[in-house]
Amino acid sequence: MPEQSTTTRARRAKREGKAGTTQAGEFVREEIDRVRAGKTQVKSTKQAIAIGLSKARRAGVKTGASKTASKDTKKKVAQEEAKGGRQGKPSPTRSRGAKKALKTASKGTTARKTVGSEALSTQTKRAAKKRSASSRSAAAKKAAQTKGATVRKTAAKKAAQTRAKQAGTHTSATKKGTAKTASARKTTAKKAASKKAASKTASAKKAATKKTASRKTASKKSTARTSAASKTPAKKSAASKRTTSKRANKTSSARKRSSRSGS
Repeated sequence: MPEQSTTTRARRAKREGKAGTTQAGEFVREEIDRVRAGKTQVKSTKQAIAIGLSKARRAGVKTGASKTASKDTKKKVAQEEAKGGRQGKPSPTRSRGAKKALKTASKGTTARKTVGSEALSTQTKRAAKKRSASSRSAAAKKAAQTKGATVRKTAAKKAAQTRAKQAGTHTSATKKGTAKTASARKTTAKKAASKKAASKTASAKKAATKKTASRKTASKKSTARTSAASKTPAKKSAASKRTTSKRANKTSSARKRSSRSGS
């Protein structure tokens, strides 16, 4: 059963001379709100709209069937409109069966997929594409006449405010984007500078390491040369001593020989 506030809004729309489909829109909105709140489930956007239209017909709203609808759909619409406005208690068994069927059919779907803003926008565009330009124009003209001067003025003011807000949002977004770009550039420059400094530090460390290694090598070479130079005189003195001793031995042996030959 639809809520009392929904029925009240639909009756007000009827008194204002709005079309039956506009009156039924209140029931469709109520059904969409119920799906979003998790009170019921649907398998598609079309099903949510169909349930809302069915509630509207049962509440006494004359929506009529579309020209392209099938015979079964037109028959069902006629039956619902014939029962419209009658106060009857629904069968609990049928209510449970309908809820179970909806729950089974809506598996794998979510409220965002079926009655979200994007889903409703897609459904609206598809429905508008099926209508001709003359039909859309006639509906817009009728809506403008039904609204009245006061409501049209209020709607125009609201539209102007919305455009101004959107323009301000766009400007602020542009400024934010510019600020973000500038900050990103600064961050990039800082990173590049830090990389350069790190590369310079690494190259300086490598050069210092090379210098230290060359110094160590030079010191080792000089040490080796010094040790070799210190060892060379000792070797020469030992060799000279050996030569001197050999000469002395030779001289003594020669003397002994000469003394033996003289005797």
